[in-house]
Amino acid sequence: MDFVRVSFVVIVLAMVGCDSGPAPVAVEPPASSAAAETVKSILQGVSESGELGSGAEELRGALEEMKQSDSATATTLLADLAALESSRDPDAAKAKAKEMLGKL
Repeated sequence: MDFVRVSFVVIVLAMVGCDSGPAPVAVEPPASSAAAETVKSILQGVSESGELGSGAEELRGALEEMKQSDSATATTLLADLAALESSRDPDAAKAKAKEMLGKL
């Protein structure tokens, strides 16, 4: 009987002493910048309406701001913005906006 108790205590202590390693660390993805959200919002509007209108300046400003966090993407989208601004056909503007959204 004493052997069973001692064995039980040893097993419990061994199990308590066993560690599965360091606790997992939760990694959160980086929060997207407000500028990127503005760009996305404007481009979604253009992809639905086919009209850029007064949103062009706001889009340009947001892309300039986005250069600080993602220079390569912002530079590419600024070049695409020129094509989007020159588009007179709503269907072409919708297609260009969808293409730009795909690059975000």
